[in-house]
Amino acid sequence: LDAETEILAKLAAYPDAVLRAANAYEPHQVGNYLKELAALFHGWYNDNRILPKDGETPTQDELDLMQARLRLSKSVRQVIQNGLILLGLTAPTSM
Repeated sequence: LDAETEILAKLAAYPDAVLRAANAYEPHQVGNYLKELAALFHGWYNDNRILPKDGETPTQDELDLMQARLRLSKSVRQVIQNGLILLGLTAPTSM
């Protein structure tokens, strides 16, 4: 599987991960899930440019790819934020 597909599969597994953790009374499963998702995203992010370089004018195909990567990034952010809220934690707003 390519990295994007792995991340999408992990995102799709979020509801099941939360359900398993709740049914087993094991909240650490949510933490483990979030750690795995963050690791997948980190590896992908290091290998892929999301925004164009300064002064670069992207083609339409590059703009489409950029939009898809931004949507994937926002989805990961939302799932991590939701998981942290479930655990009673907050995410930093900037790094």
